[in-house]
Amino acid sequence: AKTPTSITSTASPSSLPYGGKIKVTGQITPGVPNVAVSLRYGRPDGSSFTEVVQTDSNGAYGHEYAPDRIGSWSVEASWPGNDQYLGATSATARFTVTKAGTTLSASVSKTTVTEGDEITVSGSIEPTPGAISLTLTYTKPDGTTVTRTVTTTATGSFTDTFTPTPKGSWSVTASWAGSEMREGASSTASFTVKEKGCIIATATYGSELSPEVQYLRGFRNNVVLSTFAGNRFMELFNAWYYSSSPGVAGFIAENEVVKSATKIVLYPLMGILHLSAATHSLFGFNAEMGVVMAGLVASGLIGM
Repeated sequence: AKTPTSITSTASPSSLPYGGKIKVTGQITPGVPNVAVSLRYGRPDGSSFTEVVQTDSNGAYGHEYAPDRIGSWSVEASWPGNDQYLGATSATARFTVTKAGTTLSASVSKTTVTEGDEITVSGSIEPTPGAISLTLTYTKPDGTTVTRTVTTTATGSFTDTFTPTPKGSWSVTASWAGSEMREGASSTASFTVKEKGCIIATATYGSELSPEVQYLRGFRNNVVLSTFAGNRFMELFNAWYYSSSPGVAGFIAENEVVKSATKIVLYPLMGILHLSAATHSLFGFNAEMGVVMAGLVASGLIGM
């Protein structure tokens, strides 16, 4: 008569992330060498497939497999027997495949940026799921947000260039909701937006706290920028002024003679701005008209 046998199957680990490998091991008892063992894997959707392995000289076997979907899996081992031994089937071993974790990084090109300047947010997601859409949420100082969408490269990296305004403490959060096989992830970076300074005036008077610079800033922020027309004017003015003023300011700051000469040049301008502010106050009943009239007065006098 044939000798009865038994066979075991063990799946390790009992839980693994998608992309990992499960190792199934077992033993035929008594040890039957060099025979085929069938491993029947049961997928989470109810389908199944079979892998065939050979026992070693002691009747033991092993098999590694990378599961192709998440959920609860099963595996059982069997062998048909031979002319000396009866076949056997193992108890069912079970394991679970979970979503793979991802790591998302995000950083900013500068931790401090001046109003009107660009900031670049860059980062990557690992392991890369290929080209995917990420959400970038920029949070303003008042708590409101601006949402932008970027697409990663095939290697998982991304960049976004943004011009933040107004001044204050900002943050940007890069996030990914995840996929069927991978967990989502997020990362946050912070930066500060500084107010644009009066570069040439600051270089001339030596400090942003000088009365002249404070007056120029107050006129810009409290009068000009408080209106729609003023905002549109400042957009055009800033595009011209800040394209050349840093170099001019650097030259002034390093040359005392030029600094003194520039102060003389700026005195009439300060007077013109005082007259413009007075003109604006005459039209207190209509701020938009007031800023237009103040601009006409200023441009006319500067032209003269």
